[in-house]
Amino acid sequence: MAVNPDFQGGVTDDPIVNKVVDLIIKRHMQGMEKFGVSMEKNTKPFDHWIDETIEELLDAIHYLTKSKSIVDNFKQKEKQLESMLAQFKDETFKAVTEQTLPPGTQPGGADWVEPTEGELNDKNKEEEST
Repeated sequence: MAVNPDFQGGVTDDPIVNKVVDLIIKRHMQGMEKFGVSMEKNTKPFDHWIDETIEELLDAIHYLTKSKSIVDNFKQKEKQLESMLAQFKDETFKAVTEQTLPPGTQPGGADWVEPTEGELNDKNKEEEST
């Protein structure tokens, strides 16, 4: 089967399908260069086709297993980063709160009085003017 080497795909309006078609054609061209015979004209015994398919699928299992381990590792690192970020936020909030509260006052403690929105706005205005 001859293939136009300038073929650019675009067989459908679905870019995913076009990508698959393009991959099939490129793979066919590689096979023709390597083996010099089309699939149609290849007279390999049927059981050889089965053996080759099994080998290809086993390779695919290796590739998928490796890919999954990369994704799993990424997810684990993402959870660690989220945990570190949460801890950083907590520690930053505590540090800022301790710096701005009167001595001996603990957020959420018995002596803690939640500031009103007006008090918070007044404090923000004071900080902006300094």
